[in-house]
Amino acid sequence: MNENKIDDNNENENENGKNEILIEENKVINDTNDDEIYNYSNSSKLSKKQNYIIILIILSLILIFILLFFLIYNKNLGIEGQKCETGDEEKCLTCDENKNECSSCNIGYKLQNGKCILNYSFKAIYDTNKENENILLFFNFALEYINQMIIDGKEVIPTNNYTFPSIGEHTIYLLTNLTGIYFFSLNKMFSGINTMKYITFTNLFDTQHAVTMSGMFEGCSSLISLNISFFDTHDVTDMYSMFEGCSSLTYLNLSSFDTSVVENMENIFSDCTSLTSIDLSNFNTKSVVNMKNMFNGCTSLKNINVSNFDSQKVEDMSSMFENCVSLTSINVANFNTKNVIYMDYMFSNCKSLAYIDISNFDTQNVQDMSGLFSFCESLISIDLSKLNTENVEDMSHMFEGLPLLTSIDISNFNIQNVNSMNGMFANCKSLTSIKFSEYKTENLKSLASTFENCHALIDVDVSHFDTQWVTTMSKMFYNCTSLTSLDLSNFRTRNVINMNYAFYGCSNLEYLDITYFTGSSENMVVISMFEGFLNKGYIKVNSFYYKQIALNELLPPEWNITIVY
Repeated sequence: MNENKIDDNNENENENGKNEILIEENKVINDTNDDEIYNYSNSSKLSKKQNYIIILIILSLILIFILLFFLIYNKNLGIEGQKCETGDEEKCLTCDENKNECSSCNIGYKLQNGKCILNYSFKAIYDTNKENENILLFFNFALEYINQMIIDGKEVIPTNNYTFPSIGEHTIYLLTNLTGIYFFSLNKMFSGINTMKYITFTNLFDTQHAVTMSGMFEGCSSLISLNISFFDTHDVTDMYSMFEGCSSLTYLNLSSFDTSVVENMENIFSDCTSLTSIDLSNFNTKSVVNMKNMFNGCTSLKNINVSNFDSQKVEDMSSMFENCVSLTSINVANFNTKNVIYMDYMFSNCKSLAYIDISNFDTQNVQDMSGLFSFCESLISIDLSKLNTENVEDMSHMFEGLPLLTSIDISNFNIQNVNSMNGMFANCKSLTSIKFSEYKTENLKSLASTFENCHALIDVDVSHFDTQWVTTMSKMFYNCTSLTSLDLSNFRTRNVINMNYAFYGCSNLEYLDITYFTGSSENMVVISMFEGFLNKGYIKVNSFYYKQIALNELLPPEWNITIVY
């Protein structure tokens, strides 16, 4: 029994010993694992710090590289010019980084005390379309005025023309010396140079003593951009055709122009077909005598402000706005026209103009009103009550081609000095009546096509016309299809040699009195004079004329002929 207990105690002690050994082993193992975990954690923290350091080093190197690149770039850049931080606005090719000054300059500038200053009078770009093309650089400019010429970056001996080896655009810098030269001319300087696309003038192009700029850019049809803001024009008297034919020019800044002594502005903007607007608010026109064709052919021009124009000295306004087909309004109410002699075709072919106010026009000295409103197709009415026509000699085509005009009152017109009414109302297709004045027409020489194609005309009284000196009446009433009667009994035609188609197509004419028509049997032409008569009608004619033109053969058989002996 006791032995058994002793054995049990020994076994328990052995078990306890084993457990203690296992616990010690586990403790050792745990301690070992904790050390390993601690060491691993420290090692991981160290690796992350190293990565951050490496990344920072790489980023720093990249930043340094970028800074170095820009330093080198800024030091060596220069084709378009790099501004040095010197307070100088001119452009440098390279800069002295120590002194922060320009060390070399772009083309067109020169170095002076660390700054690049302007060294060209104008820069122009020409466009060639074939290799080895010899083109004119300027038409009329003395080579003695040129100090330096640079073409495509190369200095050349000054010349009027140059052969370009390659196709494309070529840049020219020109340094001129006009200082101290008085009363010189820039007449036709670039006239007809249709290869020039751009030109910019600087203040070194000294125009303060220029007296004429006529035709200066005439015919420069490829010119897209023109900078003349530095022009001094205070002595210029002649700007004739200055920009005529600059058909590619869409904008023109003339705000710096002093035009106070300019006398001739004829054709100045003529055929500038791409100009849509032009600001002339600063134009002083007090000395201008000639405004002929001033805007003629400006087909894209939609509005022009000429309300400030002083026209007191103007003598010629002929074709001033002719062919301004896009012009929708024009204010000429303030025009002083007391000295104007020529108004022919002044508004001709202004197709979009619906209204023209000429009520303040003083026309006492006007001699020519031919074509004045011709082909103003949008005009519905015209107030002509104030027009003084006592000195007018030519009224040909004055109202031709006004399809919306239904009536016209010219009963105030003094037509005693008028010698031509050719086509005066031709193609006024809606015109039903015309009211003439009672003035005699003793100087009248031509009535050709006066009422041609007035299809709606039913009432026209010309019985008082004095036609003794008239030489032509061809197509006078051609295709007046609504006329039913005509009293021309007062017409004397002894000098008329052409009556071709005079009444051609008057298909509704029923009465015609040509009692005193006469003419030379040898010279007078009467081709198809009465062709197109349809209805039965009645005609009075003198016996001599009847025989002279063989009237019975010309008229339809249905017509009754009364012969006056």
